[in-house]
Amino acid sequence: MRMRRRILILGGSGCACSAVVLASMIIPKLIDGTWKKVLFVPTGALMSKTSFNEGENVAGIAHAIFLEGVR
Repeated sequence: MRMRRRILILGGSGCACSAVVLASMIIPKLIDGTWKKVLFVPTGALMSKTSFNEGENVAGIAHAIFLEGVR
């Protein structure tokens, strides 16, 4: 019997998603004056396959960024 090797790829989706939303929706609305101020708080999970498999809590992280349109 041949053993198959399993590839595990984690992370990055939160970073990419927040960057896409910021660049495609939020910044254009600040530039055209639709929005004057935005509090952007992207969140993520600090996943570990070891802690997840052991049933431990998953830690979360967030960074608050205040953006203001200037004319």
